[in-house]
Amino acid sequence: EVHYFELALICLNEKNECFVWPNERFSIPNSNIVLGVMSINILKSIRAIRSLILLENDSQARVLFRSLIEYLDTISAAMCDVYVFKSYIFPSEDYEEQYKNWRKNLAPKKVKNILKKYESGFGLDPDVMNKIHDMRDDTYHWLSQFTHASWPAQVVSAFGASEEVAVSYTHLTLPTNRE
Repeated sequence: EVHYFELALICLNEKNECFVWPNERFSIPNSNIVLGVMSINILKSIRAIRSLILLENDSQARVLFRSLIEYLDTISAAMCDVYVFKSYIFPSEDYEEQYKNWRKNLAPKKVKNILKKYESGFGLDPDVMNKIHDMRDDTYHWLSQFTHASWPAQVVSAFGASEEVAVSYTHLTLPTNRE
């Protein structure tokens, strides 16, 4: 079964007109295919997050949501900066080379700094932008705890509590039969 967003990728490929970096010439794949693939993965992630939440698997949804943030940041940076775009489609089958490229050009901190550079040109109030960046960092840090072993995140996973409740449970001890 072909889904609507997969059909959009097919249409992008058939037109063969690049609307992302139209003056750049890339080897395979062209920029429309890259944008289409990234968009499909974003849409599928959103659908999976919704499904996980409906199944009451909130912490698993948070792990996937953290990945979604990385996808969105990466696609945004790739649309702003042709070097990021070229780094994203870095053609290597060698895992070590791919990892070095990712660490140097696409790691979350690198992408965040690229986005900050471009966002500074939007003419928005710097205090507002700093608050937005702080909120993003706090959210990303909290969601990262679900990816890595973290007691507060495990409490939230088990009981569906908020971050504040989870932090208060970090000193949780097993009940005893003493009265």
